[in-house]
Amino acid sequence: MILVPSNVYLGIYRLGFLVCVIAVSWLAFGSPPGGMAATVSDKVLHGVAFVVLAYLLAGALPFHSFWKVVFPSLLAYGFFIELVQWQLSHRDFSLLDFLADTIGVFLYWVCHKPIWKMSKFFLSEKGLR
Repeated sequence: MILVPSNVYLGIYRLGFLVCVIAVSWLAFGSPPGGMAATVSDKVLHGVAFVVLAYLLAGALPFHSFWKVVFPSLLAYGFFIELVQWQLSHRDFSLLDFLADTIGVFLYWVCHKPIWKMSKFFLSEKGLR
């Protein structure tokens, strides 16, 4: 177990969220990868990406309501991705992708207690003990 100060703890989640938003945006707006579509469903990738984004944003904003801040922020980001893709010649707008994003955020919420128990096993905030 690693003990870290509160500000570092929040910084890890905020930096992780920023890195993931950059990575997801790069993947969403770039040319579609050729070989990945055959092995993993695009909808599964959307769902997994938004589970991870929800985890990181919930960790980055621990004193904010999930339903008032995290959920709407990630849905807005998912819809923003689809709007940008609608304008790109090599991408398409897809409500099914947006639905997969929404399911990913909701899936995080359903599983958030075991996810946080597991993450607190490895990373514990100094001063909470």
